[in-house]
Amino acid sequence: MTPAGGTIAHRVDAAAREATPAVLTLVLILLDVVPLRLPEFAVITPSFALMSVYYWTMYRAELMPAPVVLALGVFQDIVGGGPLGVGAFVLLATHGAVLTQRRVLMRRPFAVGWVGFVGVALAAFTLTWVIMAVLHLALFNPLAAGMQYVMTVALYPPVAWLLLAVHRSWVQAR
Repeated sequence: MTPAGGTIAHRVDAAAREATPAVLTLVLILLDVVPLRLPEFAVITPSFALMSVYYWTMYRAELMPAPVVLALGVFQDIVGGGPLGVGAFVLLATHGAVLTQRRVLMRRPFAVGWVGFVGVALAAFTLTWVIMAVLHLALFNPLAAGMQYVMTVALYPPVAWLLLAVHRSWVQAR
């Protein structure tokens, strides 16, 4: 036994479990930018990072703190090729919005959490669209953002189910 409360193996195991939400979100960000060679798919790629930040902030906020969300957002901006800070700002805004409502949403049926995600995602996509329009001094076709929003909302249930499976089998298992 080490004096800090457990063997080294136990501490490594605990650290790995605590890092799982961030690492999984990092993998989902990479999934966002993988070229799938499908015509026009890049335009409607769902925001897996948004789904993950929403899920983990709602159910394990202590494992998805704001500095981690900021780092993930900056990483998303870098690998996605977008203006630095936009994705980070939107993910931080999402994180903050979920933190204010997590007590209301957390212990409700999944459908209530999904409706919460629908609203948060709408705000996130609208905020991104407005920021990009201001940065580029041009109005973009909202149809692309709308389609990406629809894909994100439609894919949230299966992604949340996968995150829940990881949550129950790995993060909570002690």
